[in-house]
Amino acid sequence: MKTCKFCAEEILDNAIKCKHCGSMQTGAQENETYPRKVWMAVLLSLISPGMGQMYCGRIQRGILLGVAPFILLLFVNQLNIDKFLLAVFTLIGFILIPLISLIDAVFIARKNSQIKLKIYNRWYYYALFLMIPPILTSLEVPVNQDWILKEIKKVYAAYSESSGSMIPTIEKGDYIFFKMTPDIKQNIQRGDIVVFQNPKNPMMDSLNRVVGLGGETIEIIDNVVYINGESLKENYIFFDNSLKSKRSPEMEEFMTEKTHNFRSKTIPEGYIFVLSDNRWNGLDSRFYGEIERNSVKGKALFIYWSRSITRLGQRIE
Repeated sequence: MKTCKFCAEEILDNAIKCKHCGSMQTGAQENETYPRKVWMAVLLSLISPGMGQMYCGRIQRGILLGVAPFILLLFVNQLNIDKFLLAVFTLIGFILIPLISLIDAVFIARKNSQIKLKIYNRWYYYALFLMIPPILTSLEVPVNQDWILKEIKKVYAAYSESSGSMIPTIEKGDYIFFKMTPDIKQNIQRGDIVVFQNPKNPMMDSLNRVVGLGGETIEIIDNVVYINGESLKENYIFFDNSLKSKRSPEMEEFMTEKTHNFRSKTIPEGYIFVLSDNRWNGLDSRFYGEIERNSVKGKALFIYWSRSITRLGQRIE
């Protein structure tokens, strides 16, 4: 018999693991491998994200997944953000990340069914791991809110759509992330959905799809768009006249023959021609003319919040 160097209990001379405290004895880590049970990886992941990875010998990944939700919460709590965006961050932090952690732990346990135990594969290290989240949530880290928001807005911005002019691509109540980097203006392509300064009301931003580029000739005949004499394939357009009773006088005046036909016109260089996907219920370049490229602020990326859960995360195309 010999004495365990960790708990001082007696164990067999050839024992490589203490039956009392579970600690590895000298040389055990180097010479023996131990099975990783999927059910244990699942249980530990349910207790705390990252513990399943720790159990399977992936401590770095475990720490990352374990602290990520709380770092995210710590950051978000410092910012005065839209309540819908706050809901999205909460969903990511406390549902999506734990789910990813659980699936990843199961995958690792199945792939690496036998591992050499690490120094942290002991019960007291697991207990220590569980103490990290409470410590993080108790921290009060000063954040320069104005600077952070300013830097974020240089790259991304969030907009909501309430007019219905981009149905069905963007439904009423959808919240969309836009890329706002300077290169957007130089890389505008046909089919992009962009946000830009409204020519009729500079204090307001508008949202439409790019269909014509500078130097091209555009024409609309019986609701079909022609670019340089060739019809444009548009599988995103929608013709809906159900909103007629809700139209403003300005919209009603516009919704005449001009919505179905538009005489041939050459788009000046440095400008773009935009149209609504909901072609009969949207003000666009047919109403306020071509849009200067420099007035474009961003390009739509994806829907980050919607009344329909199936639309969450949907890419804008």
